[in-house]
Amino acid sequence: MSALADYGKAIELQPENYFANFMRGTLHERMGDLTAAIADYTRAIEIQPKSAGAYSRRAGVHVKAGLADRAGVDFTKAIELAPADIGVRANRASFYESQGAAAQAIEDYKALLALPAATPSDRQRQDLARKAIQRLSASTSRVPGAPQ
Repeated sequence: MSALADYGKAIELQPENYFANFMRGTLHERMGDLTAAIADYTRAIEIQPKSAGAYSRRAGVHVKAGLADRAGVDFTKAIELAPADIGVRANRASFYESQGAAAQAIEDYKALLALPAATPSDRQRQDLARKAIQRLSASTSRVPGAPQ
């Protein structure tokens, strides 16, 4: 039996199983079934409305599906739920950058630099944030009419 079928069976037996819904969403996302991934992450959020991870994952799927407005809302909710999570903040900053919203991206990158780095991954994200701030600051200062 595949992992997808295993999680489906777990959900059938225990519909309120947050982990099974979340993990099935992850599998659907990896398989490219974005509609099913969004549905599973949404169900996980219904079960655990304070799950920053589920909001953040669903936001990433929204980005892949071209649903930028929904992605922004979910990234913001994830940050509200886990304000000290460097990864969530980095994801939203990257999203803003991809949308051409340099000011918001810089704001998020600066906010994540103010957070304590608990892991090597956090330190790496902070290094990338410093580089992104420099890159975005340089590019916005070269734009005619941009605030100096």
